[in-house]
Amino acid sequence: MSRIFLNVIVLCSVLAVQAEFPNDPKPCKYADSGCIVKMINYLIREKAMQGDREFNLVKLDPLPVAKMNIKQGAESPVNIDLTFKDNQLRGISTMKFRKVKGFGKDIAKKHEILLNAGKLSLVGPYNIKGKVLILPISGTGESNMTLVNCDVVLGFTGKPFEKNGETYMEASNLKITTKPERMHYYFTNLFNGDKALGDNMNAFLNDNWEAIFLEVKQSMESAFADIFQTIITDVFSKYPYAKFFAESDDPKPCKYSDAKCIVKLVNELISKKATKGAPDFNLMKLDPLPVPTTNVKQGEDSPVNIDLTFKDNKVHGISTMKIREVKGFGKDMTHKHELLLNAGKVSLVGPYTIKGKVLILPINGDGLSNMTLVNCDIALSFTGKPFEKNGETYMKIANLRLTAKPERLYYHFSNLYNGDKALGDNMNAFLNDNWEAIFLEVRQSMESAFAEIFRTIITSVFSKYPYAKFFEE
Repeated sequence: MSRIFLNVIVLCSVLAVQAEFPNDPKPCKYADSGCIVKMINYLIREKAMQGDREFNLVKLDPLPVAKMNIKQGAESPVNIDLTFKDNQLRGISTMKFRKVKGFGKDIAKKHEILLNAGKLSLVGPYNIKGKVLILPISGTGESNMTLVNCDVVLGFTGKPFEKNGETYMEASNLKITTKPERMHYYFTNLFNGDKALGDNMNAFLNDNWEAIFLEVKQSMESAFADIFQTIITDVFSKYPYAKFFAESDDPKPCKYSDAKCIVKLVNELISKKATKGAPDFNLMKLDPLPVPTTNVKQGEDSPVNIDLTFKDNKVHGISTMKIREVKGFGKDMTHKHELLLNAGKVSLVGPYTIKGKVLILPINGDGLSNMTLVNCDIALSFTGKPFEKNGETYMKIANLRLTAKPERLYYHFSNLYNGDKALGDNMNAFLNDNWEAIFLEVRQSMESAFAEIFRTIITSVFSKYPYAKFFEE
């Protein structure tokens, strides 16, 4: 069980660096738990059955186990001396890694891996003597010890050491804990081959598997931990520790309320991440940004009395936005937070439906539209509302407001008036000639619609980590 782990971890990091196999995953950033878990599971699936000599990876399934000893003292109800020699561990390829902690830049911190093994069997020659609960036991033969649906936690601290001017990691203080749903034992040739006694003992072991496991748990986990510690150290001695990871291109966190730093950080994230997204921050792809439905509706008391719906549209141009100023973002999240920005050119493009009246003219249509704001100043404000999750304090967005002041606004609606080109061209010309008066009428509805879009983005980002994690003291 232990050897698997280490080989896998190293395998994923090393292979990511060297890119020696098809569809090789890229190396993960330091401490990127989601990425590391995904990479290890990929490599277990691809390499467990064959190994990889280039990275000192033995074949993992089955995994040879030269020798393992489980020994309990006379004070234990399970007082045994059990030795497995030239065994094989089978089922590593069924392992699913669930979570990792650590693996940051600081080698010396604790590293932890959580996984589940569907079925793991240690198979091969054994020798046993001693007493199990109230019964004596002895035998030499073949055995099969199988753990079913076993949760495993492996933890160790890294010990840095220098070699050829580079820093490597040695695994130290490695501990393993296991929690199987069930355990099955089978030993041949117990009691010098007495079948009746052997069958009865195997039945007894399986009927009382949980009590027996609890007694031998510590010895068993120590035996596996020794195997893991050797393997992990061997793997991480192959390359300097830093080679296993990709340097993050994300900006460093700012101090609370450091407006200049926050402006620089947000602009850097927009310029680098807007066109591809950033899972590390729950930041979706922003340019273009899908907008399922947006509605601009004015009442009969307005000169622009319309019901305008955009469906399955995209906002283009968010990557051109520049944050000019921020306020707030101090330790007290409940204070007002404000962002002032400028968008050089932002367009909402896609299907629309419209009906109503614009100033003195009726309007109706169903087709494709393009609504473009040019050199638009935007002020966005909200208050933070704290909430608890897993013992940490996160920020929820409340009372979000958005105001927009474009230098110019262009409209184009295709298929107005059931495709009447003359009427449609005249209406588009009229809308653009009177863009400012029309914008002032629909401004509140439009700002409310865009505020909801921004609320979704900001809420998603701040739900990723506790509020304090976004800042440094």
